[in-house]
This record gives sequence, structure tokens and C-alpha cells, in this order.
Amino acid sequence: MLRDHLFPETIDEALGIMEEHKGKARLIAGGTDLVADIRRREFDFEVLVDIEKIEELRSIREEDGKILIGSAVTFTELEENELIRNNASALAQAAAQVGSPQVRNRGTIGGNIVSAQPAADGALTLFAFDAVLKIAEKEGIRQIPITQAYLDIGKSIINPSREILVGILLEKREKGEGSNYQRVAIRKAMALPILACGLFM
Repeated sequence: MLRDHLFPETIDEALGIMEEHKGKARLIAGGTDLVADIRRREFDFEVLVDIEKIEELRSIREEDGKILIGSAVTFTELEENELIRNNASALAQAAAQVGSPQVRNRGTIGGNIVSAQPAADGALTLFAFDAVLKIAEKEGIRQIPITQAYLDIGKSIINPSREILVGILLEKREKGEGSNYQRVAIRKAMALPILACGLFM
């Protein structure tokens, strides 16, 4: 039974809540997948830990010469951000094709990664950029390449009851480099791709 919906304002506060509830708390950001599970009563947690108020998870900025995308950045924000459009245009293109405008306004790149669905436009594109994921847990922050993030369809190595995907690191584009994203689907909108390809060169 869902008992509470909490809104921490820092990463440490969110991690503390999850530790306190010992696997019975679950992170939520955009919630476009998770809310559907809740409505179908397909969940085993008691507390939602909503990270939408944690400002550092909602930014796109340069950090140590790289681009850092916060995990709670929405697809609309990715599509419109100049730093992404200039350095990772394939990611902006992919973000523009996710679901409907309502989904793009709520859905987050972090949720796209953690849900581990093979048709996830945003997560798929990150493979082309050799993206690195920053994951926070009580012991600190670790970094892993996105290629190591998945165990199976619908299952990532990130445990949303104990860990937080805090950001995605991309290299900045060098002169002469570029990227592109294309997908094939039955319809132009609100359809999962049959085939999708992200390319960086």
C-alpha cells in the first residue's frame, strides 16, 4: 500500500529517506512509467521519494570540460537546450520524438535510463556519445559507462529504492564532429520505434 509521497530538497535527504525505509521507498521524477504501474497496482513500495525539487538534478551545465545533464531534466528541456543542440544534436533530436508533448514535459532522461526499456529514445542515443552515469548512494558517488548500466529488458543496475542516478556526463563536441538520430515507427507520434539509430562521428 502506498502510504506517503515525500519531496526532499537535497540528494543526501533523498538517500536518507530511502535508507530509513529499507527498500520500501521508490524514487519518482517525471513518473510517466511509474504512475502507470501504480494505477495497475503493480508495485511493492510504500513511499514515493519525489526528486523534482532537487535543483542540481534539473540542470544542464558544463563541468570540468564536459556536459553534465541532471537526471531530472525533461525531454522538452533536452530538446530546447542550446548546449545540447550544439554538442549532442542527436540527443535533442531523440528527445523531440519521445511520446507526446505532455510526456516530454514530464518525462526525464534519468527515468528513461533506469526503466531500461530497449525502445527508450533518450537512453539509446546516449550510447553513441559513450555517456558516463553518475550514481549516488550513501557511500558516495560512483561513475559507470552507460554500456554497463543494463542487466536485462526492464532492469538496470541502478536500484531506485537505494540509489539515485544524479547525472549523465558527455564529452563536448570537437570541431568537425557531429551526431544524428533517426527512428522508424508505424506512426510519427506516440509510437515506439521499430528501429532506432543514434550516430556520433
